[in-house]
Amino acid sequence: MRNKLIYFFVYQIALLTWSFKLHNHYFEFATADQAGLTFTALLPLVLLRFDLQISRNMLWIFPVATPLLLFPIVDFTIAYFSDIWILLYLLLLTNGSIVLLGQSEKKKIISIAISMAVWFIPFQFEANQKKYYDQLTKTIQTRNREVDVVTWKDEQWYYYNNTLVLSTVDGHIHSEALVHTTIPSFDNPKVLLIGDDFGFTRQEIHKYQVNLTHVPFDYELAENFGSEETVAINESIISFLQSSPNRFDLIIVDLPDPEHLIFKYYYEEHFYEACVKSLTEHGALITNAGSYYIESNPYQSVASILNSKKLETTILQSTVPTLGHRVWVLGAKAPFIFKQPPLAVKTSWYNQEALELMKSSGKKYPL
Repeated sequence: MRNKLIYFFVYQIALLTWSFKLHNHYFEFATADQAGLTFTALLPLVLLRFDLQISRNMLWIFPVATPLLLFPIVDFTIAYFSDIWILLYLLLLTNGSIVLLGQSEKKKIISIAISMAVWFIPFQFEANQKKYYDQLTKTIQTRNREVDVVTWKDEQWYYYNNTLVLSTVDGHIHSEALVHTTIPSFDNPKVLLIGDDFGFTRQEIHKYQVNLTHVPFDYELAENFGSEETVAINESIISFLQSSPNRFDLIIVDLPDPEHLIFKYYYEEHFYEACVKSLTEHGALITNAGSYYIESNPYQSVASILNSKKLETTILQSTVPTLGHRVWVLGAKAPFIFKQPPLAVKTSWYNQEALELMKSSGKKYPL
């Protein structure tokens, strides 16, 4: 029994240390989490104390199989990444049980040897992995920002400086709201796309016959998510607006919310004044304007600025589940006529009902 206890404590401490290291790469490892993991490692002592009946012939199989399931976390993306924690807890429980309750020394050595092989595989996690529960696929570092791409199953979430700005789960709602409410109302328009560094809005624009010019906020990031159809212009947005002789039928502004200080300028009068000067005689502009149901919402300021530039404004709103209730402001030099769906292109979300709901926001609730 003494040898069993020695084996148990040495092995469980080693595996527990490895588990602590792994947990610290994924989420805040609070005291309660550490206590739960430690209790699980010691739980086999309870089984020994009460001499519970366990099928000892089958017990050793799980410690052998479990490490094989853990191997993919090092080199490959696993579809159900959160299930790894269940495997770790079971591994601690069953390995401790096999050491204390198993009868065959040979089976003990086999299960322990295979389990220990996992520990010697080098960690290959991104440095920011500890900020997220799900797998961090990559971190893109540019001059202006740090973007983390987090993956779960076949979907990605994009975090700009630790703030979620877009997801493949429902990012198409935001892009379709910008594109399909506006482009169909023009005949082969000249379109200026500002921002859209992740390429979601470009994908929707390319469904139409348009003359597209793209000026991203972060050229390096746009290159990572670039497309063959459009070459991004490596120039600051305001410099392009002030120096370009071109005039556009439609300007689409797809930038993160003004809560980020570096984007605040793009929701102020000087920026919109430069945009209006770049519109044709019957041109229009549509811009992201933050969240709808918050106090001092930027969309009210944006609409006021565009009105002061003699544009007729329309407030559009909808819900993007991962981001919340969103609002877009459309400003046009002439009365804007929405093209009624169905459209000639395929959409995932946008239809007649979506358009009517976007234009009708109901009574503003006082917050």
